[in-house]
Amino acid sequence: MRNMFLIMILCAVVWSCSEDDNPLSSEMGSGDDYEIYTKILMTEPRENNYLIILRDTTEHGYIDSFYVANIREKSPELLDQTVNDFNSKNESSIKLKIISGIENVVWKSEYKGDGKNTVKITLSRVGYGASNTQALVTIGAVYAPLAGSGHLFYLKKENGEWRIINKLMTWIS
Repeated sequence: MRNMFLIMILCAVVWSCSEDDNPLSSEMGSGDDYEIYTKILMTEPRENNYLIILRDTTEHGYIDSFYVANIREKSPELLDQTVNDFNSKNESSIKLKIISGIENVVWKSEYKGDGKNTVKITLSRVGYGASNTQALVTIGAVYAPLAGSGHLFYLKKENGEWRIINKLMTWIS
């Protein structure tokens, strides 16, 4: 219970930080990153009547051994290289660019509304392994101060297309 509370506090702090508080590299992610972001955002959030408020930068993240063990129960082929790449990349944030194919999206920095019928989305950087055929990414979705969840996605590239293999809940409020 204490860990859940700490995760909720951390998410609130990360969401409230301005982009000026996050040192950014000059990179903006690869084409595969955006294919994965599109795939994830087409499945999460499921409510189509919500305006998606997307954070302008990626969120710092780390996958600890508990989540690795849980996702490996269903996907034992997940490589340490993929986990290590995710953790290494997520030591810093990068600025996101427009994610094509997703409707009803506005950048957090540009949103001036009242927050009704919105979902605030944070994305991690994408970690890769096995010649870019495996990927890990996290998403956080907050609908209200105490209504949201986070997920870790494991994807594989098959026949040139990213496919979600497993999804693991990492936090809930």
